[in-house]
Amino acid sequence: MSRKVGTQNAITKNMKDVLELAFNRSGGVDYLCRVAENDPKTFCALLSRLVPNTVQLDVKVAMDLGLAMRESQQNLERLNQKIIDVTPAKPAKSLITKE
Repeated sequence: MSRKVGTQNAITKNMKDVLELAFNRSGGVDYLCRVAENDPKTFCALLSRLVPNTVQLDVKVAMDLGLAMRESQQNLERLNQKIIDVTPAKPAKSLITKE
């Protein structure tokens, strides 16, 4: 019979309980503070095990490009700078020929 998805293995749960008990008996937070002061290398190794190796982000940004360009133009004008207009005077010729 298998366990439900998301539940811990019994051995893992028991080990965590034993470690928590040992942590509390050894002084808990005060013990970790002593380790941090007396052996920072070991303390940092413990911390590195708690920090995730990777973080996945899904960022979506909505932006009005026209507004951003106008604001940039205003900022440059305030600084007495000019934006170089690279807009072609004539539209480019199509490279596609009609047959």
